[in-house]
Amino acid sequence: MTGIDLDVVPVTATGRRPPRWRRWPAVTAISVAALLLGGGAAPVRRPWDRPVTLDAVPPGGMVVVDDSLYLVRPDGVVTAYAASGEKRWSVPLGAANLYHAEAVADLVVLGGITGGADPGSGFTVAVEAATGVPRWRRSGAVRLIDRAAGLVVIDEPSRQVARPRASYRLLELATGRDVWPWATRPVDETLTPVADDGGRLAGLLQRDASGRTLLLDAGTRQDRLLADAPRVADAYRSGDDLLLLTDGTGAQLVMYDWETLRPRWRVAAPVGPLSGRCGPWLCVVDEDGTAAVDPATGQVRWRHSGVPAVVGQPLVLHEFGGTAARLTLADPTSGRPLLELPGWTGIGAPAAGRQVASRWSDDGRNHIVAVELASRRVQPVTTVVVATDSCASSGLLLACRGPGTLTMWRLG
Repeated sequence: MTGIDLDVVPVTATGRRPPRWRRWPAVTAISVAALLLGGGAAPVRRPWDRPVTLDAVPPGGMVVVDDSLYLVRPDGVVTAYAASGEKRWSVPLGAANLYHAEAVADLVVLGGITGGADPGSGFTVAVEAATGVPRWRRSGAVRLIDRAAGLVVIDEPSRQVARPRASYRLLELATGRDVWPWATRPVDETLTPVADDGGRLAGLLQRDASGRTLLLDAGTRQDRLLADAPRVADAYRSGDDLLLLTDGTGAQLVMYDWETLRPRWRVAAPVGPLSGRCGPWLCVVDEDGTAAVDPATGQVRWRHSGVPAVVGQPLVLHEFGGTAARLTLADPTSGRPLLELPGWTGIGAPAAGRQVASRWSDDGRNHIVAVELASRRVQPVTTVVVATDSCASSGLLLACRGPGTLTMWRLG
């Protein structure tokens, strides 16, 4: 079993400025020590006790999804590996780097940046998970995948000076073809996707040249006018509510009734995206962290300086920035920390019921733990000497690059 010094996980207060919203005390050092030591129980063989190392691995980007690793070579070839180290396939995709991967049915949707003649341009490609054969490829990045409907929303950055903001395209997931369930596809108009609590596409908001704003309802396939014609930066549906973040000077959060599209309330908005449902509240991110907004009134119920990679129960909040890094498991209803790990940085988003986190010590070692979200147990996984930001995790698989090597650990 790999050991971790207890001083790697300090939990003392950091002397930060008292916030305007209530903040709850951190878990005590004794509690975290007990979690790390597992209560003195007899050692149990864990999945990560048998890592797999790949040698002669060239430099390049990587992403992990479920129990698979995707590596990018300098020549743009992407190679898929199983957790066992077995190479599944190797396909030239013209990628300079990868930053996103999502498995959907028999496909893997990869997001990356191109090299070659058009370096730095974002793209999305869907490949067959078993073979790597590309099904389709489009410019832009994934905003939303509606698995139930078989749809994907891709951003479409405009190169026109008159319309500098991004718009979006709606594609069929299996083929990459453009789809449009409503009457007529608008030309050169701004579209903003509306996600719901289940990650599905609830609709699109269309802003036309005349200044009108229409809700294109994905459920009814009808379009309806918002009388106050808001200019929308982000949108989210929760139950019978439609929450909009307006764009421009004096941005506001505005809550509408989904059926009538009448405004229920409006408040001055934090500047940032809408994250989704946090228990009974809606999470909004800004430069100060996360605000939990009451959907009935618009009041902020609690604040935290961390931000969620995804929302859930419990809520995992990440704070980055070297010595200011912190990983917190919080109760979404109260904002109260259930577990707080100062100095630790999350690796990827929480998945498979766990969050992987790392901390660099003064001797250059990178300590990695797995935090089980349900039990709040912190389990040491490994200690390695690798560069900053050289690890990736899916919750099921952890991968870290070393000098010319890459090591993988199964997490579940």
